[in-house]
Amino acid sequence: MSSDLSVKQLVLLQVCYGYAAVSLAHALLLRRAARALEAYDAAQAADPAPADPAISASSA
Repeated sequence: MSSDLSVKQLVLLQVCYGYAAVSLAHALLLRRAARALEAYDAAQAADPAPADPAISASSA
């Protein structure tokens, strides 16, 4: 039975697959966050918030 995997090999394989799954999930979350930031930036560029008169007066 030399083709059978040992328990250590199975555990290592599970750890590797788990790490790959977590890495993919992390990449997808980062991609989703980047898209949300880009959408927010585009919305701000299209319709910027009016300047606060109190801030404008204090900096003058």
